[in-house]
Amino acid sequence: MYGSAFRKFKKDSAKEKLISYLKSELKINLPYLFSEEKFTQEKFNKDRTNFINVLNENSVDKNVIAFISNEINDLIHKGNINFGWKIIAPRNISVIKQFPQPRDKKWFTQFCQLYDFISYWNIGQNSHQKNLDNTIETCIAQLALSSIVYGGLAFEEGILSLINHVINQPKPLIRFNNTYWCDLILESPNFPSNCVINKQKVTIRRWFPDHISLMMIYKLLNIRIKKQITKNELNQYISHFIKSFGMKFNINISKISKLQSILNTAFGITELLPNVIFDQAHINYSRNIIISTSLRPDYWEGMIKNSFPSNKERNKLYEKMERTIYFDDDNPREELINSLNEIFTEQDEKLNNNDVLNGLYNIQPEFENDGFLLDWLRYNLEERKNAVSTTRNYKSAVVKEWISFSKKKSDPFDQSTLEKFYNDIFFYNANKILKVKPYKQRAFYLFHRYCLITYGFPEVNSFENLKLKEKTYVRAGFISNQVFNQFLNKYKSSKNDLQYYKRMMISIFIILYRTGLRVGEVLKIKLKDIEISDEFWIDIRENNKGDNKTYSSLRRIPLGILLKKEELIFLRNYFQFKLMLEKITNYSLAFSLKFTPNESLSQASVSSIFRKFLSEKYALPNVLHLL
Repeated sequence: MYGSAFRKFKKDSAKEKLISYLKSELKINLPYLFSEEKFTQEKFNKDRTNFINVLNENSVDKNVIAFISNEINDLIHKGNINFGWKIIAPRNISVIKQFPQPRDKKWFTQFCQLYDFISYWNIGQNSHQKNLDNTIETCIAQLALSSIVYGGLAFEEGILSLINHVINQPKPLIRFNNTYWCDLILESPNFPSNCVINKQKVTIRRWFPDHISLMMIYKLLNIRIKKQITKNELNQYISHFIKSFGMKFNINISKISKLQSILNTAFGITELLPNVIFDQAHINYSRNIIISTSLRPDYWEGMIKNSFPSNKERNKLYEKMERTIYFDDDNPREELINSLNEIFTEQDEKLNNNDVLNGLYNIQPEFENDGFLLDWLRYNLEERKNAVSTTRNYKSAVVKEWISFSKKKSDPFDQSTLEKFYNDIFFYNANKILKVKPYKQRAFYLFHRYCLITYGFPEVNSFENLKLKEKTYVRAGFISNQVFNQFLNKYKSSKNDLQYYKRMMISIFIILYRTGLRVGEVLKIKLKDIEISDEFWIDIRENNKGDNKTYSSLRRIPLGILLKKEELIFLRNYFQFKLMLEKITNYSLAFSLKFTPNESLSQASVSSIFRKFLSEKYALPNVLHLL
């Protein structure tokens, strides 16, 4: 249906074409996105919800979804730059299409029976409830039914978690003003973990009870029993309650006496019940339209944004929120840090960019400032094509300080606030003596530059020392053979270093210049990685001294082909001498000091020698790039 239109549209991604395509082919109207310059995060969220809902109702090709979402994202970023929108727009809209079962004759029979049953049972419409037994089993069954029909908790694991949470915890609810909710822990391995509590990865599902569910919870809290309900017991309680209710009031319940039949049908009746008014967000949530977020607590974020138009007002809620849930030591900032660490941690297989990107897109930012950080990490992987290891280093350098900044609700668009934040991290005093390692300041510089261009962060002076110390980098391949030989001869004749150290360094420089390897790859080579033969192979592999950046960097290097004859002889003699040293085995490092055979040399110790040669001979502050 959409294939041909998508192919035509792909040739021209102009704004007008996008509007026409969305309206004519997908029947989508995004009124805010294509209006004038006044555009807010709240309006974008409404447009995005509308977009996802329509995609769920139509079998839209995944390539079309990805393409359109990226086109919308481009428009958002241009608006951020040109109009100062300050909108956080994910680079992909992840939609998991999980449609209800086909509406056949059986489904409609179940639907009619459940509708009649719920209409009779609805406390707001009749007084039948007072004729029911208020036993623990009856209250559990009614809480399960109300959570399914009104609360959108339409899956068995969630209902079971809710029941056990309510009857076993003295304070099962979180409250703010007149809003109540539960944070449910799902123990099933079917659900991806989204936070860490007491060092255990768990899945938290945030659930908002309706008025009937609150009444049932109140009754259960008054009964005060502690018991773990099993799935079989839950099914028995619900089945017994439905059959008893049906017999009492002469209602046909032959097709809905089991929990699964209720779960299959409940999404279709919530908004049809008379005298029950729900806003659109509750209706969508009850019908499981937005399946991709149904297991994460981002629905809470959606309600906050709909209720409080500005970040300032929204943050007041977090400041005043009263927590009465049982894991009071839960720290949402630690959850975000742990989630990022989990995404960047390698398990059995080496991570690739797509694995990490999927994990980053699944994180829902609690604060607006968190979104800037997540978007920057995605940008490094998606746009700049950085390796996972590089992005991981950026994340480690920036994440703790920026999340702390975000937690304080600081305004990154205020120049003085941002300047103070950076200066407190980087410098000891007003003289700007650097107190962090340069790589950390460099990572913040890249992060700030991205936010400056994309979101309009203000210019700051905290990175002036970086700009003054920027160096010109030279690749090894750009150095002529004549200059390289001059360097080796000069270093050989120097009297500063010991003979063994000098032979080792010359061997390193020969390999670096002739092969183009990185210094980190050379310094972690072990003697077992060297095959002394006519071709003289070196295996570049991962070990306990460091990982390679990509799979493609696992390789065999034929030194016998790349090196000159005299260089091969020099290297052969060095490695043979190395093997004769005391406490040296095949698992020892090929390049290390005599008294510390298992400790790698620092990269600075290698590059500083060549840097000194360039500065003395050519008066250039150049650094060999591969060193």
